[in-house]
Amino acid sequence: NFCWKMVRTTETGGVKLIYNGAPDENGACTATGSSTMIANSAFNTTTDDNAYVGYMYGNVGSNSYAETHANIHDSTIKTVIDNWYRKNMVNYTDKLEDTVWCNDRSISPNSLGTGVDATFTYYSAVYRLYDNKIPNLKCINRNDQFTVSEENGNGALTYPVALLTADEISLAGGVYWKDNYNYYLYNSKWWWTSSPSYFNEDSAVELVVASEAEHRSYGYTDDVGGVRPAISLKAGTKIIYGGDGTTTNPYTVF
Repeated sequence: NFCWKMVRTTETGGVKLIYNGAPDENGACTATGSSTMIANSAFNTTTDDNAYVGYMYGNVGSNSYAETHANIHDSTIKTVIDNWYRKNMVNYTDKLEDTVWCNDRSISPNSLGTGVDATFTYYSAVYRLYDNKIPNLKCINRNDQFTVSEENGNGALTYPVALLTADEISLAGGVYWKDNYNYYLYNSKWWWTSSPSYFNEDSAVELVVASEAEHRSYGYTDDVGGVRPAISLKAGTKIIYGGDGTTTNPYTVF
């Protein structure tokens, strides 16, 4: 009883989906608006340390990269997503694959920052998507590969659910600083990705998806924006009846 949009296949043959609301009385799925999100939330309610670009984060005020970006504390947005999943999706966990959800905290090659404490730092997603315009689906650091099991990632998640990266959204048509109100994932609202942008000596910043009203590419972590969780169906999942994959006549899986 939820609507999802297919995003891409995974390296293990699954299918990543992003939340897109609930079906109406006719079984159709709306394409845009607030109903395509589970909530509005800050990414982290605090913003004054590099640690807060993390989907999970480590010790604030630390003088080492490893301690700053350790996966110790849940971000505000992770808590929102986990609570929603626990209430609505936990019975379907066996249908989902434990794929990698990337929170790429690697430092941009043209950054002088160290990703520590309140030092000015650019992260790699900005280098890929703004400087080079070359999105990449690889997740460089194992520490940033969020999974439930340690077999294929960091094992830090409780549930197989998180956020899409800015790279995945870019490949769908949401290109950095380019207005596009017609691409597949556009919903007329602004919402969070899992990709860190930079720390500017004052605030941690995350890449976001722009709305029609707000021509932005980033949000300070204590800004309040839309939350659209993503999951991944296991390879071999079957369509159980009907549908042609459109918003008015969606596929149904169970």
